[in-house]
Amino acid sequence: MYLTYDEFTAYGGKLNDADFDRFNFRAECEINNATFDRCKNLTEIPEEVKRCQYELVLYLSKNTQNGSVSAISSFSNDGYSVSYVDKKTAQEQIFELIYTYLAGTGLMYCGVE
Repeated sequence: MYLTYDEFTAYGGKLNDADFDRFNFRAECEINNATFDRCKNLTEIPEEVKRCQYELVLYLSKNTQNGSVSAISSFSNDGYSVSYVDKKTAQEQIFELIYTYLAGTGLMYCGVE
């Protein structure tokens, strides 16, 4: 686990423990996919990884409906409904979040050393 519940709440997170566990696991899987599991072998988790996971947990908690992540946002008010589809897919937004925090750390390097 790269981010604990205590760290999550210290950063300002407001999810309950059960929801945090669910979204935190998914966020960790996304980080592992983008970093080719490099974070699993770290003895000390860098601050960039923790902040990235925090942002991913927030993103997933706001954009997950019925177990899948959606890039559609909508609202309704007194019979009036509006929906917006983001031009980026949810997976592109997730990767963009990861890239924002982890680019330059060497964790996302996919070339030959």
